[in-house]
Amino acid sequence: MGVLYVAFVLVCGFIFTSLHLPARYQQKRSSGWESYFSVAFYGFAFVILATLIVLVIDGFDLPSRALPRFDTTIGTLNANIGDYTNQQLTPRELLIALLAFALAGLFGGWSKIRTKNPAVRLRKLRKACVGDELEGIFLDALRSGQWVSLTLDTRKCYIGLVTHVHTEAALLDSISIIPTLSGYRSDDDLELKLLRNYYHHYHEKGLLEEGSAMAPLSDFRIVIPTKHIVHVSFFDLDAYKSLRESQTIPESA
Repeated sequence: MGVLYVAFVLVCGFIFTSLHLPARYQQKRSSGWESYFSVAFYGFAFVILATLIVLVIDGFDLPSRALPRFDTTIGTLNANIGDYTNQQLTPRELLIALLAFALAGLFGGWSKIRTKNPAVRLRKLRKACVGDELEGIFLDALRSGQWVSLTLDTRKCYIGLVTHVHTEAALLDSISIIPTLSGYRSDDDLELKLLRNYYHHYHEKGLLEEGSAMAPLSDFRIVIPTKHIVHVSFFDLDAYKSLRESQTIPESA
């Protein structure tokens, strides 16, 4: 029975973590025993909550009052459950199990509905990834619409808007951006040299006009594996121009 109880707690935890975005994020970022303990923690919490509810129900003797309306008694119910489970589960244990499953699904489902709102989803993810600075800066850029500068291991540099942070995997494996500028970093001092102005092209094609759909812009989306990124920072074109006044760079957006 001990193995059954452990499995029951883990299933309760899995139901909740599969629906609750921050819990799922933390569980995917953990490994080994830490992952099991993360799931078991939530499962144990719901078992405790279900046990307290059952104790309250039992304290007010609600089953004895309600069962006669269904033409049965506590004794009959005990006998039927005992026959069905080979005397391995009592009615109280069965009720705790059902309540724990229901509570895990209820709280997890409520959280999933809330995180369908993109703003809420991003806020929850940002709180969950406090220890990951790389993912944090991407999520901050996605929330604020601020440009980011990505330098790759080839010294190629992209500057643009983050459109998606791929958090579904165990580790952040890729990032999607719509480039606004691109260039490279020089060999000698790694100074940023901008060569292409995508923003100017978007403006000429009317893709940046108010009310225009984002779908055409998504055609320019670039997916970059994080393993090839060596430097990330926010980027402000005006600040860059003020620091490079003597050099020719693409026109400001």
